[in-house]
Amino acid sequence: MVPCLDILSMLCEQVLERVPLLIKQGHHVPADMFMTLQTLAYGANRANIEELSKVRYQMQLVYGSAFVNASETEPNSINETVRDNINLIMPDMGHKLYRLTEIAKKEGLSYMPSEIHRPKMEKYMRDIGLMPPVPVGPPANQQPYAPMPQSGYYPPPSGPGYPGILAFADDHKHRPRSDPSQC
Repeated sequence: MVPCLDILSMLCEQVLERVPLLIKQGHHVPADMFMTLQTLAYGANRANIEELSKVRYQMQLVYGSAFVNASETEPNSINETVRDNINLIMPDMGHKLYRLTEIAKKEGLSYMPSEIHRPKMEKYMRDIGLMPPVPVGPPANQQPYAPMPQSGYYPPPSGPGYPGILAFADDHKHRPRSDPSQC
């Protein structure tokens, strides 16, 4: 973000130096100032600087809203550094954690996200192709699900985890319906 603010500052100085030329041109944008003005209009919405928003408003009055709004739809008319580094979309947690680990590696520091955050980073790494995808299906040492019997009937689950499900299902038939507390 800091390089973007430096570039926007330099572009503002360039506009300030060329104000006499801009006044002479009237409502026509000089060719050598096109990218400068488009970049300022683009950065005004993202940099959260009140003065830059006022510059954008002034450009809209002089050159029209179509010119100012074109900065949002024509990415090639904007300074590359500003376009690539000022963004409205915040990166997800996995991306941030990945970047932190990369910076730590580069600086020779030992850093690894906590156990809670590590799955987010791993998901991001899988999404960008740095890790193999999570296998789908049963593990290699486990048998796949049992095939369905020919009759199409599966017996109800039973065992220690399923205490008499069928007994509860039939129990409501024998209660009297006149007493609402027993429903």
